[in-house]
Amino acid sequence: MKRLWAAVALFLLVIGLCTGTQMYLRRQTTVLLSYLDELEASYLNKKRNEAVAWAHRIAEEYEQRTAPMDCFVAHSDLEDSRETAVMLPAIVEQDGREELLMEVARLREQLEHLRQIDRPTWRNVL
Repeated sequence: MKRLWAAVALFLLVIGLCTGTQMYLRRQTTVLLSYLDELEASYLNKKRNEAVAWAHRIAEEYEQRTAPMDCFVAHSDLEDSRETAVMLPAIVEQDGREELLMEVARLREQLEHLRQIDRPTWRNVL
């Protein structure tokens, strides 16, 4: 009977960890996605200096907000979006409209993937 209770406790612990990491991922990616929306809006409204500031902020915030994620998210998932986030300031400064819109869409998709990666589904728990 003790083994059964130990198994139940471990199962609940795993569900709790999955839920906790999902809440953390959702919170961090929501903030980054809002910054990305601000970057895109300021760039499309021809506010170049504001867009450059948002691009630099995204690059800095991405590094800070995703540092703890290295413990529980695959490095390949983080590295792809990290490369995109770091390139944004240079693209905005070069005034590459099509390239910036493409990279913003790519980063948005990568952040949405990170947001969904650790959902507490039966497949993830088991």
